[in-house]
Amino acid sequence: MSKKVINNQTILRQCVGIDISKDSFVACISHKTSTDEIIVKSTKKIPNSLSGYNTLQEWVTKFTSPELPLIYVMEATGVYYEPLAFDLLERGKSVSVQLAKNVKFFMQSHNIKSKTDDIDAQAIAQMGLVCLSY
Repeated sequence: MSKKVINNQTILRQCVGIDISKDSFVACISHKTSTDEIIVKSTKKIPNSLSGYNTLQEWVTKFTSPELPLIYVMEATGVYYEPLAFDLLERGKSVSVQLAKNVKFFMQSHNIKSKTDDIDAQAIAQMGLVCLSY
């Protein structure tokens, strides 16, 4: 298993959680440590467009390590997620699309009651780190 030490924390995995809508999406980069702590590195609102997808990649590069596993996780929201998911796959990225009810149940099970785009993106990133194997 790959791992990297950053600021005295041993990072094991990375995830980009994405809450997407028609015109924009909020992405959250989170890391999981060897002590099972979830660290939110950064959150950013990005246009849901080809130029936004390029912005996403530039931003993700700043906050992630190429030596560690990285997965992009998003909710299946209508058809709005499809262009981004396909773009990421074409770039060779690992992508997981989750059913809305799975994200909802995950948030309920972690007692996350507030609902904003930032909170949803953070919860999706946490879900990717806790529930998915990659």
